[in-house]
Amino acid sequence: MANVVVGVTGSVAAYRVPDLCLELSRRGHEVRVVASEEALRFVGRDALGFAAEEVITELTERAEHVELAEWADAVLVAPATLNTLAKLAYGIADTPVTLTALASLGAGKRLVVAPAMSEHMYRSPPARRALRRLEEMGAVVVPPRLEEGKAKLAELEELVRAVEGELSGVRILVTGGPTLEPLDDVRVITNPSSGETAARICEQLRAAGAEVILVHGPMREEARADERVEVRTTEEMLEEVRKRVGDVDAIVMAAAPSDFRPRERARGKLDSRSRHTVELVPTPKIIEEVFPEFDGVKVAFKVDPEPVKGARRLLERVPCDLVVANPPETLGAEESEWWILDRDGEVVERVRGPKTELARVLRDLLIERLGGDGGGGDSS
Repeated sequence: MANVVVGVTGSVAAYRVPDLCLELSRRGHEVRVVASEEALRFVGRDALGFAAEEVITELTERAEHVELAEWADAVLVAPATLNTLAKLAYGIADTPVTLTALASLGAGKRLVVAPAMSEHMYRSPPARRALRRLEEMGAVVVPPRLEEGKAKLAELEELVRAVEGELSGVRILVTGGPTLEPLDDVRVITNPSSGETAARICEQLRAAGAEVILVHGPMREEARADERVEVRTTEEMLEEVRKRVGDVDAIVMAAAPSDFRPRERARGKLDSRSRHTVELVPTPKIIEEVFPEFDGVKVAFKVDPEPVKGARRLLERVPCDLVVANPPETLGAEESEWWILDRDGEVVERVRGPKTELARVLRDLLIERLGGDGGGGDSS
C-alpha cells in the first residue's frame, strides 16, 4: 500500500476531502494532509485530523515539505484551484501545498491534480495552459465533472484510482479524429468527427496511470497523451499504428477514418464552375489489417444505423475484445448513446450521455481486462 499526501486548497469542494482521506485509508493507504490557509475556510482542521494521520497547515524549521516529499509515494492535490494549478505549473512555491507538491515532483514521486472551479475558469486559456504544462512535467490530471456550469471535483473513486494507478505500467494506443483524403490540392473528403471521444478516452486512461499513445487526424478537441502522432490520410494512420502495435498492451480504435479516397488526386484546384466525375476507391480497414495479428486487448468502434447488429457483423469478420457501437446521427454530437459488446457479441454496457461518461465506462472495462504493471489481456 502507498504513502499518500493529500494537498487541500481553497475550493468549496474541500469539504469532500475527509471522505476522500477515509476512503484512501480504507484501501490500506497511509494518509497525511497538507492544507492551505484558504482551504480551512471550507473544511475544518479537526475534520481533516479525524480522517488523516497528520495535518500540516504551516511549515516550520522542520521543512515539512521535504519530509513529506521523501515519505510520499504519491501526492494528490484535491481540490486544485486555478490559482494553485498556475503556481504549480510555473514553480511558485509560496504555500504548504505548492511547496510539498513541487518538492515531491522533484523527488520523482507521482503527482495527481484534481481541478475544481467554475466551468468558465476551467475552460479559460490560463487553465488549459497550466494543465498542459503540468502534464508535460509528468503530473496526472483527473478531469472534473462538468455539471451545472461548474467543473466539479471528480468522484472520490476516480481520485483513489488515479492515486493507485490501476493501469500503471500499461501502454495503450488510441486512435482519434477523422482522416482527410485529398481530392485536389485544396479539397479533401472527410467526415464530421471532432476527436472528442478519443480525447476523453485519453484523459481517463492517463488518470488511471496508463501510458497513452495517440495517433490522430485533425482534431477540434484538445487531447493529451504521452506521445502524439498526427496524420492526414487513412494510409498514414495505418502505417503509424503498425509501427507501434508491437509495443502496446491494448489498442482503442476510436478514430473515424475515411472509408473512401479518390482513385486519382487532381493537381492544383479543380474548377468550381465545371462538373467533375470522381471515382472513389475504398481505403484500408485499419482494424482488419491490425487486429488479427495483435495479441493485446482490442477495442473497435462501429458506426451503424443498427448499432448492435452492426457490431455483431464486425465481430464475425474481425477479432475484438470490445466493440463500441453508436448510430451515425450522433457523429460529432456532444452527447450520444453507445452499446458496448464483448467478444461474444453480448451487450455488456449501454451508455447514454456525454462522451466523458463513455470514456469512464470504457476505462473500467479496460481495467478489468488489463490490470496494472503491464499485465496485458487475454485476447485468445
